[in-house]
Formats: sequence, structure tokens, C-alpha cells
Amino acid sequence: MKRFRLLGLGMALGMLAWLMPMGAAPALAAGPGLQVPRQQAPSTPGTLPQQQPQPQQPMGPEEQQQAQQQQQQQQPKQVFTGKIEQQGKHLMFVDKSSNTTYKISNKRKAKKYAGEDVRIVGTLNPSNNSIHISKIQRAS
Repeated sequence: MKRFRLLGLGMALGMLAWLMPMGAAPALAAGPGLQVPRQQAPSTPGTLPQQQPQPQQPMGPEEQQQAQQQQQQQQPKQVFTGKIEQQGKHLMFVDKSSNTTYKISNKRKAKKYAGEDVRIVGTLNPSNNSIHISKIQRAS
């Protein structure tokens, strides 16, 4: 007998869910003890509710490089005078005028100038304190 009541109740809920508008059906289908999040109705006709911003997905190496290149394109090129130094496995640039140390984002261009005074034309990336070298030469 209980089976028939449950079956009948399930069929009735199924029909109600089918006949009701989509916005009301999840609340009925959830049952008495469950809560279903409801979307806010639009404040003006013809508009959709505002969506929550999606969290950023972690970027892969290629995406990070593209983002860095875009940021570098937005920064103006500057002239830096200083010395290329080897610090452990890393090549760093020490600016003479400010005595500030910067990472070098494209190490291939700077590698042959390690230990020398140089003049760099490049873009500063303040977010990671690095310089992307466009042109490098020995300082005279």
C-alpha cells in the first residue's frame, strides 16, 4: 500500500513539475527538507539578473607569457644603465642610478653581458619587478 502512495505522489510531483514554469519546478522537486537556491527576478523587464564574476582559472605557461607580453606592450620602453650580474642561477640587472635590482625576463639577450656594464632599452614590468630587454649593448 505504501508503494502505491509513494508512486502516486511521485507521479503527481512529476506532472506538476512538467506543467509549472521552469522557475517554480526546482523548488517543488527538491522536497520539504531541501533548499534550492533561487535566482533573483530581473529588476526591469527584458533584463537578465547580474551574473557573479567567475574566478580566474590558473594560467598555463603559454597564457602567462601572452599576458606578460600584453602588459609589456602597454608599458613604454625605457633606457636603463647598469650592470648584469649572475646571482646563483639567475641573471639580474642592477640599475646604477637607483641601485635597484631587476629580474631579466629574456635572459638569452643578456647572458653574454654577465658581469659587464650595459645600456638596456626595454620595458619594466612592475608586477614582478622585471625588465624585458628590447636592445642591449655595452655601456661606453
